[in-house]
Amino acid sequence: IFWIHLGVRVAGAGLFLLYGVAAKREWQSVLEFYAETLAIVYPSVSAIICMQSVMQELKAGNFQNLLCVSTLRWSAVLRKILTLWILGLAASLLAFLLFGMGVWGTKAAWNLSVKEYLICGLILWITQAGIYLLHFFLAMRFGSGACLAAGVTQSLIAALLFTGLGDGLWMWFPCGWSGHLLLYYVKWKTESEVFKMAGEMLKEQIRADPLVYLDTASRQEKHFTMTGKRSQNGMDIGGR
Repeated sequence: IFWIHLGVRVAGAGLFLLYGVAAKREWQSVLEFYAETLAIVYPSVSAIICMQSVMQELKAGNFQNLLCVSTLRWSAVLRKILTLWILGLAASLLAFLLFGMGVWGTKAAWNLSVKEYLICGLILWITQAGIYLLHFFLAMRFGSGACLAAGVTQSLIAALLFTGLGDGLWMWFPCGWSGHLLLYYVKWKTESEVFKMAGEMLKEQIRADPLVYLDTASRQEKHFTMTGKRSQNGMDIGGR
């Protein structure tokens, strides 16, 4: 189970890093594509992992280790689910950290910090944590087929929610939360960096020649004032 978590994340990060280098696309768009893919694949991977976990208990003694405990029968089940959660958290954090390390290795102009990549991993894990409970229950109650079918269905729904069909509807589907929230977070951090750079450039311009800046600002103010008066006059004439 651990190697499934680790292998999928390492392979995914490596493939998208190779894609970004080969296609020579902006790393921001590659990260957004990577986040979308992780959000789509996550339910199916979770279903496979829960299915394998339940199959191990079935082969070990027909669930005797989980359900035949003399005291606190459900504590063994909770420990199993907590183990899956911890592995999922580690895999989610590792997925974004590996991608960030690859982008840092290319010495790209755009990149996020370690903290921001960790937040991306937390967003992915928190929004998908409930899926482990559902898949584990389905695997134990109805078998591996129902668990795998649920995971694939959730992946398909998550993919559809990234199209125009998901506009205004994705918040009603838990399997679509992670992808959209990750995209919003990446765009928010990117736009905040752009505004920060613009603010620094503006400060440098003011320090270099404040008179030129004040003259430009006064001209823009006069332009906006005249435009506002013209629009107001047009409204008065139209009203009359």
